[in-house]
Amino acid sequence: RASLIPSLVHTVQTFATHEKAILDHVTNARAALASATAGKSVAERSAAEKQLDSALIPLLALGQNYPQLNSSENFLNLQNNLADTENKLAFARQYYNDAVATLNRLITTIPWMFVAPLAGVGEREYYQTPR
Repeated sequence: RASLIPSLVHTVQTFATHEKAILDHVTNARAALASATAGKSVAERSAAEKQLDSALIPLLALGQNYPQLNSSENFLNLQNNLADTENKLAFARQYYNDAVATLNRLITTIPWMFVAPLAGVGEREYYQTPR
């Protein structure tokens, strides 16, 4: 997802050079997401995802102000790729949260409640959906 953003920004930039504030916001949000990806905190990653989502909304809405942008094959292709990536991310988030629920439930049952601490396994944090 974060790797699609520079292409989307570049495509929109060629049509809407005076929309610099929107493009800068998206670029900064992408940088924050890349930084959060390197960290271990699920909450930090979730917050960065939410920031990127809020930055993408006005960027994608530019298509309404620039009809020639909507007819651009690159822009439409990037929108489709971004939508496909969003769907895959939603599935991955759900899979992660299901795995966390299973783990958290399992470590509270016998015999895992005795084995888990010895193995260094503890409760995990859920991934909060950035909406």
